[in-house]
Amino acid sequence: MNTRQKTVDKLTFFSILTNLFFSFAKILAGHFSRSQALLADGIHSTSDLITDLAILIGNRFWDKEADSDHPHGHQRLENLVTIFIGITLVGVAIFIAVEATQNMIAGGSQKAPGFLALIIAILSIIIKEYLFRYTVREAKQIGSDALIANAWHHRSDALSSIPAALAILLAQISPSLSMADSIGAILVAVLIAITGLKIAIPNLDKIMDKAAPPEIVEKVYEMLANTSFVLGTHKIRTRFIGPNSIAIEIHIEVDPQMTVKEADLKAQNLKEKILNAPLGITDVIVKVEPHMENICSKK
Repeated sequence: MNTRQKTVDKLTFFSILTNLFFSFAKILAGHFSRSQALLADGIHSTSDLITDLAILIGNRFWDKEADSDHPHGHQRLENLVTIFIGITLVGVAIFIAVEATQNMIAGGSQKAPGFLALIIAILSIIIKEYLFRYTVREAKQIGSDALIANAWHHRSDALSSIPAALAILLAQISPSLSMADSIGAILVAVLIAITGLKIAIPNLDKIMDKAAPPEIVEKVYEMLANTSFVLGTHKIRTRFIGPNSIAIEIHIEVDPQMTVKEADLKAQNLKEKILNAPLGITDVIVKVEPHMENICSKK
């Protein structure tokens, strides 16, 4: 197991333990304190466990080397896990919103949530925000989109606990405001849904062969312009083959008098130059063509 996999495992196990605690704490406190907002937040924490397990399983496969069946490697599995996390969040949000709306229509609870619910919500805000910051820092160092997505799942859990805590506090201040608990649950759902969409949509783009950002393509053009044997280029195509891995196809024009062997050697050198540049490019195809202006000028 490489360093990247070990980091993902370490953070995910830590996340599982945290989510197990808050799932049980929120659901039990929400039930006994009669807080629908905290129950909704507890369901959200339970969904964190599902995505933790998805990352733990996926981490065993997405860093595997390329093989004959998967010549570009297995990195897109990380995109799929990240999309799964986003979709799970949206599904949880819909469930919470429906439950809260039905409770409002039914007239809501007549009793204010207990003080225990407020304590659990505040603890969740503090600990989940810390877990978000810690996970994002580590995930950026190893370049893991799935881990960053899971970090945002922690942030959404922290944010969703804020309206839950406010709703519980309002209901305690005045029993006539007990409906605030259901409103808080709906606000929780909205925050969760927004986070889920922000996680899923960019990764859907990547598995649909989205092109690399323009600034990366521009840097490749600059490298070609500074390569003496490249007399022209008329096509550069890029696509994501993983969360942070880009494949690129380049059509270059060279002196038509150059031998095939010499052109192939120079193309290999250019390929190595691009792969070694800090651009996230992991696969390069260089197609060599004769420079048309040279051909025309000799006729």
